[in-house]
Amino acid sequence: TDERVLKVCGYVKEHISEEMTLDTLADVACVTRSHLGRLFRSALDLSPIQYVIRCKIQYAQGLLLTTDMSVRSVSERIGIDDVSYFIRLFKKNIGFTPLDYREKLKY
Repeated sequence: TDERVLKVCGYVKEHISEEMTLDTLADVACVTRSHLGRLFRSALDLSPIQYVIRCKIQYAQGLLLTTDMSVRSVSERIGIDDVSYFIRLFKKNIGFTPLDYREKLKY
């Protein structure tokens, strides 16, 4: 995998609670936004923003299963201030709302 893609992936994981823009990610990789998109498509078959969303949702899944944090708190922890958007995004990616996911999978 391209070193620039790996650098951006590491940045995303280290800054998972922050809002990230394509400009920020392109700056991390020292390339243009469009070139970063091509690099990600080639390496991961995802856009950079799709990758960020995937990482944020995976982190949220862990928080939902291992903590008693409210959905709003989880949303804020992953850098999404609009809880309604977070719920829609979570359901689109996982197939359940965050609360349904927690109820179905938490032991």
